[in-house]
Amino acid sequence: MVRKKTMNLVFAVTLYLCVVSGVVSIEPITSSLVGVLGAIGLGAIYGTWDYLKCSTVECCHPFGEDKRLVKDSSAGKWFRREAWIDYELTQLDRSLNTQLHGQHLAKNIITKLIPKHLKNANPTKALVLSLHGWTGGGKNFVSEIVAKNIYRKYRESGRSDFVKHIICTKFNTNDKQLMRQWIRDNVTAMVKQCERSLFIFDEMDKLTPGVIDAIKPFIDFNQFVDFVDYRKSVFIFLSNTGGTGITKTAYDYHLSGRERTDITIKDLEPLINSGAFNEDGGLYKSDIVEKNLIDAFVPFLPLEKKHIKLCINDYLRQHYNKSDPMVDPGEEFIRNVANELEYFPADTKLYSKTGCKRVGNKVDVLM
Repeated sequence: MVRKKTMNLVFAVTLYLCVVSGVVSIEPITSSLVGVLGAIGLGAIYGTWDYLKCSTVECCHPFGEDKRLVKDSSAGKWFRREAWIDYELTQLDRSLNTQLHGQHLAKNIITKLIPKHLKNANPTKALVLSLHGWTGGGKNFVSEIVAKNIYRKYRESGRSDFVKHIICTKFNTNDKQLMRQWIRDNVTAMVKQCERSLFIFDEMDKLTPGVIDAIKPFIDFNQFVDFVDYRKSVFIFLSNTGGTGITKTAYDYHLSGRERTDITIKDLEPLINSGAFNEDGGLYKSDIVEKNLIDAFVPFLPLEKKHIKLCINDYLRQHYNKSDPMVDPGEEFIRNVANELEYFPADTKLYSKTGCKRVGNKVDVLM
């Protein structure tokens, strides 16, 4: 395929140069033939340019149509490299299993819904996930893992033209309509650029109520909104609302002697749904909750000290190149770092108040 396109390109350019230089004269009887050949040549030029461009610049390609090619200088051939967008998400399950601790419900939901949506060439609506729980539980961390697994450029550089991270506390206006318009304009511009865009709304619990309903037409069962198809996009909300109910359920399980892994989504989803709709925050009395446009409420359980130790272990491997942190710097060091953090409730000190969020700073100080 690539060889044929390259040959067409060479032929088109050669023919053009010959005509311009006068080597080939164009008789009236052959002008129509040259026109056809020229059209073929221009098509080849466009197709080849598309391949060459996507070899270096991030491209948005449909499922199964990646055009990212690079040249093997030793073999003198073009070959297909890792796609800019990974629809198969071959490493997502492994990434969550090895990097995310204590969140069996989040792992189960994320690994099922996001790959299913990406592989669907014609979904009925955009995928909308709302992540809830106390700070430090891993909501931001999961959204980063998802972005890195879908978009190659994000994995390599931490940025992608197809990922929009909106921090809801960064709005510099109290004008509700102005905020709604800003969100609409940004979402529309992104999806026009790439229908497989990812939107992450951080700190949703601090967004002015009613503002998020600006995206309702984009996440509803609409094939087009002003000639734009939003159904292949993914929206992720990050919020602390519902954290109290999630923690109470987890603690009740603990007191009854049951394992936290026995907690099911049925135990928590109604609590989160109610909390998101009734607690102060961006989803308070929102149409997108009332109309059931959020596909899944994803609970993040409070982290126990054993999970904090796993986070410390990960940090030492990643930032201090410790192949076996339990030996170097040692189990006592990890225990000391974990003890530096605050825990609740006062009598059992079972759960970390800040999750894994402050682990890095504590390790850096003690090292």
